[in-house]
Amino acid sequence: MVAADGSETGGSLVRVEGQGHSEMPRYFFDVIDGHRLPDGAGLECRDDEEATAHARTIARQIAADAPTSSQRHIVVINDDREEVGAVPVAAVVGHAAGRKI
Repeated sequence: MVAADGSETGGSLVRVEGQGHSEMPRYFFDVIDGHRLPDGAGLECRDDEEATAHARTIARQIAADAPTSSQRHIVVINDDREEVGAVPVAAVVGHAAGRKI
C-alpha cells in the first residue's frame, strides 16, 4: 500500500472512524407538563445554544397544535444527561388573522 505521503506502507489500509471531523453532541428535548415525556431519539446540535433554539421551535409547534398549559415546557438535555436549558410552551399569536403559529 502507498501512504498519503507517497511512501510504501506494506500494510493494509485501515480507516479510523471520526478522523478528520468531530461528531456533534446529541441533545434530547423532553416535554414536561405535570409529568415528563422523554425524547428517546434526540437530535445532533452544534452546542447548547443551537439545541435551545431547536427547543423554541418545538415549543412553538406544540403551542400551535395544543391548548396551552402554564406548566408545559421543553427541557434541553445534553449527551451527559444534564439539563442545559428549558423553554416554556406558550400560545404565540401570529399576525395573519390572529391565528396561532
